[in-house]
Amino acid sequence: MQHRRTLSLIVAFTGLALVSLQFAKNLSNQVPAAEAAGLTATQVSADVPTDRAPEIYRGSFLYTTADAMLKALGVTIYREDKIVAFPDPALGIGSTISVYRAQLVSIADAGNATETRTWAKTVGDVLTEQRVSIGSEDIVDPPQATTITLSDQPFHINITRVQENQAVESQSIDYDVQYVDDPNLEKGKQQVTQAGEEGLLERTYTLRYENGALVSKTLIDKTVVKEPVTKIVHNGTKVVSYGTGTASWYGGVPALTAAHRTLPMGTVVKVTNLSNGKSVIVTIADRGPFVGGRIIDLSSDAFAQIASLGSGVANVKIEQAN
Repeated sequence: MQHRRTLSLIVAFTGLALVSLQFAKNLSNQVPAAEAAGLTATQVSADVPTDRAPEIYRGSFLYTTADAMLKALGVTIYREDKIVAFPDPALGIGSTISVYRAQLVSIADAGNATETRTWAKTVGDVLTEQRVSIGSEDIVDPPQATTITLSDQPFHINITRVQENQAVESQSIDYDVQYVDDPNLEKGKQQVTQAGEEGLLERTYTLRYENGALVSKTLIDKTVVKEPVTKIVHNGTKVVSYGTGTASWYGGVPALTAAHRTLPMGTVVKVTNLSNGKSVIVTIADRGPFVGGRIIDLSSDAFAQIASLGSGVANVKIEQAN
């Protein structure tokens, strides 16, 4: 009897040893077994993570693959998760299944959000893994050297796409106007001796866009491409004299008019009394005077502004009116 008990214990220990040996063998050959079970190479692994605790599940002996056991338990497995089952489900005696979850990472790239699960250690490693290119001006928050924080919640990475370019804006420059008194030009007349030309100013800006939106506009250069040309206008100061002589007056004619023998009708002249300096502006509207020695006849109201009507005549000079 004692001999049979000893033999039974030897058989039991030998069986357990064989199971342990089989499990160790399976751990070294997990990838083919995982593919046969419908799992991916990253899901069943002998590389047990040491930085996080697994989820533990008890698989039924009714199933011979870890995949079938987890499906029966309603456990969702992601492609990046790592699974370790002991003993080997193929033995048909049930297994303890350890599920090591990859970290969920949310990447917002210029506002476009995606999610991935990863075993990467840093933000930069995740971006490399996901083949996300980062430009020299782009902003990654948190920085690429940041260690991924392990959590049940997503680890968030925000990428701001930055683009800078230059733009040139043109603006006209008004020209100045210079007035010059010209004694050779008749008073009241103007002559443009140099046409004005507008200048041209160019401003260069650096435009900064973040995620396609303009966020700043910085002036970096201002250049006068073309100087404006001053407009030069001559103002006539030359007074045109129509002579001196005796003026008389007559009635029955429109106010502030005069008669002259040669000046064109409608000519406006200034008549100044040489005795007192008083002047009046009149318009030539008639012919005369026809009395010798007289050069102009004024309407009575015009004559009254430079001399008394009782005097009859006055010594005057006639000039072009302004």
